[in-house]
Amino acid sequence: MGHRHRQARGASDVVPLMLDELVALRRQTVEHPFASIKHLILGNARLLMRHTSGARAEFSLAVMAYNLKRAFNMKGAAWMHQALRG
Repeated sequence: MGHRHRQARGASDVVPLMLDELVALRRQTVEHPFASIKHLILGNARLLMRHTSGARAEFSLAVMAYNLKRAFNMKGAAWMHQALRG
């Protein structure tokens, strides 16, 4: 019985290490767009809306502006104009 418990305890020690690596990868993935939105779109300012729903709406607009800017830079003006015309 003791042998099984040692194996289970050893396996449970590995899981937090894997989670730490996943959290670090997630932070790296999210950090660049979030920093770009904060500095370029919001001008390194705080959100103007103070309640959760207002702040969520304000940040959603900033994310939409960021995505449109990225699409424009990647696809070009002609593509963007065609996409907006439908």
